[in-house]
Amino acid sequence: MPGDLVHFVEQFYKHGYEELLIASVRNHPTPHNIWMVHRCYNDTENPKREKFAELIKKLKNNRSVSSEIKNSIDEFDWEY
Repeated sequence: MPGDLVHFVEQFYKHGYEELLIASVRNHPTPHNIWMVHRCYNDTENPKREKFAELIKKLKNNRSVSSEIKNSIDEFDWEY
């Protein structure tokens, strides 16, 4: 369940939030920010949806990404 911090940050959804989230995940993926990307990815109307899928695909194919992060990715449905 999202906490207060996630609800606060998501107030900026479609106002720069997505780009900052993508940059954060690219630089330091965590189970929590993978979950946050998936929340955005689920919005089929989001014009950045393909960017989310591309980011996740790159993480899955990157040998330096930990198995913990790859397992977090696998917990969700992605169409890539």
